[in-house]
Amino acid sequence: MPSKYVKKLGSRSYRNWDDALLDIIDHNMSNAQAIKKHNILYGTMYNRYHGLHHQYLGKPTTFTKDEKETLCKLFATCAEWGFPLSSLDLRLFAQVYLECEGKILL
Repeated sequence: MPSKYVKKLGSRSYRNWDDALLDIIDHNMSNAQAIKKHNILYGTMYNRYHGLHHQYLGKPTTFTKDEKETLCKLFATCAEWGFPLSSLDLRLFAQVYLECEGKILL
């Protein structure tokens, strides 16, 4: 059984910016009102609203969301046709796909 993760004291807290953005867009709330309600910094909220934050937290993924969906559909199609794939087959298929796309797996 995995251990439960406990945040370290003083570590950075990540807020859900989507709620604040929805309040501004859907409820015609001003930027200042949303900042006060959700306790978000003005500069950060301004950047989020205007689409200036493009980076996601953590290491970038190897596959894009569309690539993942496409691979899953292909694997499901193989299973429907009577060719179930083992975990080794899945990994090899993904590796060949990455090589064809010119991506390097680290």
